[in-house]
Amino acid sequence: MRTGIARRSALRSLALVGGGLALGLPKVSAQQAFDPSTWPGRPEEAFEYWLEIAADNTITVFIHLAEMGQGITTSVAMLVAEELEADWQDVRVQFAPNGRAYYNRGYNAPIESTGGSASIRGTFNHSRQIGASAREMLRLAAAQEWDVAVAETRAALGHVHHDESGRKSSYGASAERAAGMTPPEDILLKPKSQWNFVGKSLRRLDTPAKVDGSARFGADVQLNGLLTAAIRHCPAYDGRLTSVDPAPALSLDGVEHVITFGNAVAVLAQGYWHAQKGLEALDPVWDMGPRSDYDMESLNRDLEKGISRTDAPVIREDGDIDAALEYADAVYEQTFDAPYLAHVCMEPMNATAWVRDDGVDIWMPGQGHSLVVDDVSTLLNVGKDTIRVHRTFLGGGFGRRGESDVAVQAAFLSKEAGGVPVKLMWSREEDVRRDFYRPAARTRIRVALGEDGFPIGMDVIAASPSISMRRFPAFVKDGKDPGALAGFLDSPYPLDHHRLRYAMVENGVLVGYWRSVGHSQNVFFREAIINELAERAGMDGLAYRRRWLAGDVRTMALFDAVEDLSGYGETPEPGVSQGFAFNSSHGSLCAHVIHISSDGGDGFQVKRIDCVVDPGVAVNPDGVIAQVESQALDGLSAALFGKVQIEGGGATEGNFDTIRMLRMGEAPEVHVRVLEWDGASPGGMGEPALPSIAPALTDALYQATGRRIRRLPVIESGLDIASA
Repeated sequence: MRTGIARRSALRSLALVGGGLALGLPKVSAQQAFDPSTWPGRPEEAFEYWLEIAADNTITVFIHLAEMGQGITTSVAMLVAEELEADWQDVRVQFAPNGRAYYNRGYNAPIESTGGSASIRGTFNHSRQIGASAREMLRLAAAQEWDVAVAETRAALGHVHHDESGRKSSYGASAERAAGMTPPEDILLKPKSQWNFVGKSLRRLDTPAKVDGSARFGADVQLNGLLTAAIRHCPAYDGRLTSVDPAPALSLDGVEHVITFGNAVAVLAQGYWHAQKGLEALDPVWDMGPRSDYDMESLNRDLEKGISRTDAPVIREDGDIDAALEYADAVYEQTFDAPYLAHVCMEPMNATAWVRDDGVDIWMPGQGHSLVVDDVSTLLNVGKDTIRVHRTFLGGGFGRRGESDVAVQAAFLSKEAGGVPVKLMWSREEDVRRDFYRPAARTRIRVALGEDGFPIGMDVIAASPSISMRRFPAFVKDGKDPGALAGFLDSPYPLDHHRLRYAMVENGVLVGYWRSVGHSQNVFFREAIINELAERAGMDGLAYRRRWLAGDVRTMALFDAVEDLSGYGETPEPGVSQGFAFNSSHGSLCAHVIHISSDGGDGFQVKRIDCVVDPGVAVNPDGVIAQVESQALDGLSAALFGKVQIEGGGATEGNFDTIRMLRMGEAPEVHVRVLEWDGASPGGMGEPALPSIAPALTDALYQATGRRIRRLPVIESGLDIASA
C-alpha cells in the first residue's frame, strides 16, 4: 500500500542529546495542525514529540491519548513498531504533554481529546506513517555509512541489514546520522500479509507499572507544598451558596483555607482526611434555586410531554411514513424508558493545579485536554500557551473525564490560595451527585408491518435532555440534536419509510457523555422492539434479523459466528433461556447472546454472555477481548441496576450503599470471539459491545418469564438477580 502523506510531510527530525533521533512536529495552534505550511520553521525551539530512538536502541513512543484501561498505549506503540520494524523488547511508552498537534485524528477536528471509540480509527494510519518515516531514515543513514544503495538494505528487529556484505547496524547506532535527514514524503506501508505485530496479542506495556505501583494516576500526584482540597456542592443543580462560616473548619488542625464558589465550598488542608473533616464541620446555607421541587414525577411528566409533541423537530425522514402507517397490514407500537446513569469511575474525580506567574500546570486523569486549556485560560485570563496539562493514568473514564469542571475548580483554588499547588479530590458522594449523567430518555416507536410481519416503516419520537446543547450548542439547530438519536440514525436495518423526531427536555439536570452515549439507550429501544416483532412473526430474534439483513454478507458472517459460539437456536438445557441482540456502531459490529437460568419466578441468574465482534482490524486481539468483557459487565450492571433518581432538584444516590453495581458472585462467564473483515478499516472497540447487552438480557428474561421489560433498570420490574 503506497500512501501519499503530504499533510504529514512536515514531520521534523531532531537530534537528541547524547545521540539519537526524535520525530515530531513544531509546536502549532489548533488550526495550524491542519495546515503544515503555516508551521514554524525551527522545531528545536518548541517540539512536540511522537517518537524517540536513543543511542542505546531504546524506542519511546509518545502517547497523546488517555489510557483509561482500554490499552491504547500498547496499541499505538504496536502500530509504530510495526512499520518501524522494531524489536518489541526495545519499545517503551511515555505520555505526551498537551499540545495542539496532539489532536485526536479520529474526530476530524482539532480537538485534543479521547472518546467516541475514535483512538485506533484516528491513529491507525498516522502512527504507522511515523514508524515508517523513522524506518526509512534509518535505512538511508545506514546506507550512507556503508556507501551502498538504500534499496540493498532492509530493516528488521531494531536493526538495518545489508545482506550482501553481512553488515548490520542497530537503530541506536544509526539514529544520530538519521536525525540530520528530512523525513520522506512518500512511504511504502506494509501490506497486512507482512504484519508482525498488528493482529497479535502482545503483552501490554502498562501492566508492569500497574503491578509494581509505579503507574501514576491523578490521585497519586505529589508536589512540595501541596494542599489537598475537599469540596461540597449545593444539593440542587440550580442552587447557589448563600453563606458559610469558615471558623469551625479553620479551627481544626491541618486546615489552611476555606474557599467558596458560586455553588460550592472547598476546604484546603495538609491532607484529604483533614480537608474532609474541615468540610464536615461547616454548615453552609444554600439557595436551592428555581427547580428545588424537581423530582421523578416531574421528570416523567416532562418525558411524556416530549413524546406527545406533534411539533417535535424532524431529524430525518425517508419515504412517506404516514401513508405506510395508514395502509400497513398492522401497526405495532411500544414505549421504552431508560434512566439517568452515573459514571461511577473507580478513581473519583480529581485534578491538581499549580497557578504561578510564569504559567499554570495541571495534572489530571483526563480525556479532554483542549477543553481544560480553553476553560482554564478563560477562568484565569491567561494565554493558552502558558497552560501545561500533564497526563496521568485514568482510573476509569467512560466519558466523564472529558469534562473540565474539576480541573477548573483546582486552578481556581490554587489561585485563591496564593499560588500553592492544590490537589482537589471529590468524595464518592460528590462524584455521583455532581456527575454529568447519561440522559434519561423515553421513546415511542410505531412500526408499520407488511403481511410477512416485517417492517415497511418506522416512526420514532424520542424525548431526552441534550448533551450537545450543553457541550456544543452551535451544533443544535432549531432544537435538532442528531446525537440524541444515535442508534436510530445509524441503524443497520433498511426501511423504505422512516421518521425520526426529537423532543428536547430542559430541566437543569446535568448530562454528559456516558460509555456509548446515545447508542446505550437507543439500541436497547430498537433491538427490544425488533425482538418483539420477531415473536409476532413466529421467529427467534436471530432468524428474524437474518432475513431482514440477508443481503449484508459481513453481518451474516457475524451471525454465523455467534450462533456457533453460543448454540443459539438449539434446545437449551432445562431452565435456561437465551436472548439475542445486535449492534453496529463506531465502525464495528457486535452480536450478543445472553443465557439465563430461572425457575419461572422472580429470581434468575445470568449464566453466560457470548459475544462476537468484528472491528475490521483487531490491532491487539487480547485488548479487544478485554474491552468486550468490560463492556459486557458494565452494560449488564447498568441494565440490571443502574439509575440516578432526582428529588429536591438533585440526585438521591451518593455512595455504593445507594448505587448498586454488579457483584463478583453475580458476574457471568463471558466468551468472546473476534472476527476481522478483509478490506475493512479499523473500527472502535471501547463502546460498540455495550449497547446490545440490555436488549439481549431483556429478551432472555422474556423467554424465561414471559415478562416484557421496556423500562430499565430490570430490578424495578420485580425481578432480581441471584448470585451464581
